Amino acid sequence: MPLEMKVSSSAIGTSIGPVVSKVERIDSPARPSPILCRTVTMPENTENASKVARLLYTNSGVGVLALGTNGVQKLWKWSRNEQNPTGKATASIVPQHWQPTSGLIMTNDIPDSSEKDAVPCIALSKNDSYVMSACGGRVSLFNMMTFQGNF
Repeated sequence: MPLEMKVSSSAIGTSIGPVVSKVERIDSPARPSPILCRTVTMPENTENASKVARLLYTNSGVGVLALGTNGVQKLWKWSRNEQNPTGKATASIVPQHWQPTSGLIMTNDIPDSSEKDAVPCIALSKNDSYVMSACGGRVSLFNMMTFQGNF
C-alpha cells in the first residue's frame, strides 16, 4: 500500500503539483484500505525544501495545511471557478499556495535539541479559523486568515 509522492512548486510558481511515482492499493468491499504516503516535500525552491511532518485537509474541504519539519506551516487552497464551482478539494485542479497580504508566515518554535525526538502536532478549529500546532517547542496558535500567532 505504499505511495511515493513529491510536491514541487517549481513548475507553476506558488502552486503545488504532486507527482505520483508509485501507487499500490488493495481495496476490500468490507473496508477500503487507506493510501499511505512515504515522502512529501514543500519546497520554496530546490535548495530549501522541507519535509512535511503533518498534512491535513481543512474541515471545510477547500484547503490543505502542511506542517514542515522546519516548523513552517503552509496552506494551499482550491479556487472557486468554472472548472471547480464548489471550490472544494479535487484532483483535477491544482491548489494555489495561499498567504495573507501581510506576508506573515506561520512558524512554530523549534528547540535546538534533537529534532528526532520532537513529535510534530497540528489541529484545526471546527470552523477552520484557528490552527494549533507544535514542532518540538512551545505550542502555537495561529489565526488562519491573518497568520498572526500566539494571542
